[in-house]
Amino acid sequence: MAAWFKASHIHRHVFGERDRALALYERGLAENPGSLDLWVAKADLLAWMGEGAGALEAYNRALPLTDEKVPLLIEKSRVLLHGQNRPEEALATVDAALALSPGSVPALAWKQSVLMQLGKRDDVEAINDLILERDPKHAGALLHRARVLRRKEKGDRALGVYDALLFHYPNRMGIWEARARLLLDLHRYPDALESVERAISFDPEGRGDMSTACELRGDILAKLGRDGDAVAAYDRLLARNPGLHPAVIWEKKSEALFALGDYPGTVAASDRAITLAGQERRDTTEMRTLRGAAREKLQGNIR
Repeated sequence: MAAWFKASHIHRHVFGERDRALALYERGLAENPGSLDLWVAKADLLAWMGEGAGALEAYNRALPLTDEKVPLLIEKSRVLLHGQNRPEEALATVDAALALSPGSVPALAWKQSVLMQLGKRDDVEAINDLILERDPKHAGALLHRARVLRRKEKGDRALGVYDALLFHYPNRMGIWEARARLLLDLHRYPDALESVERAISFDPEGRGDMSTACELRGDILAKLGRDGDAVAAYDRLLARNPGLHPAVIWEKKSEALFALGDYPGTVAASDRAITLAGQERRDTTEMRTLRGAAREKLQGNIR
């Protein structure tokens, strides 16, 4: 069995040959149908491939083979929610996990996600409190609490939660970015810039998805009156993500160019924003107004 398991993992993870890996799992299971590891590996692979029905069948075959059922029930619930769009069954499955282990933080955290999908906000908050009772440092639960406080316009309290998170998880780029976004909302622009710069410092070459952080940096620079730096930030974002040209980036760039008095640049950027906004079926009134203002400035300069 170990040979089948090793070979299939090599095909799956090294060569990316998922069908070949699946065939090897199935051959291994034909020889050893009682292998928990092979059933779980097959289930995980099928879930990854988007084969929800097959994944559920494999998890159901694995469950009787172990006393440690909670992790498998959580994964089965994930498939039911994301792969099969069966949220009520996903909730029942994670509840089965919690019946076996009422204090399981992973199960509680996943139940919270299912409840959010079902729109049961009050239950979500109750589960979040339970998670933090059992694990006061739980990143997901603390982030949720900060988002709730921010939504309730309790910005200073939300900032305290982000600071507590960063005390425990100082290298989490997403937390620094969320903190920067909150500080922007609170009009604390220098602090916001410092926070977003810290977020970007974890991936200075932009190898990962830095689009939201880079856009946020441009927004903060514009609020600080550093419009030239804001334009440069938006340009870097557009160059770094050549396939990502949402109208909003061009719109923000056109606003910064207008503030700089670069009216030809404003017209060009506004034209691009209007074209993309039309494709995105967005209202273009404000973009056309800005473009008109820039054209008036140009005509005035010509006169």
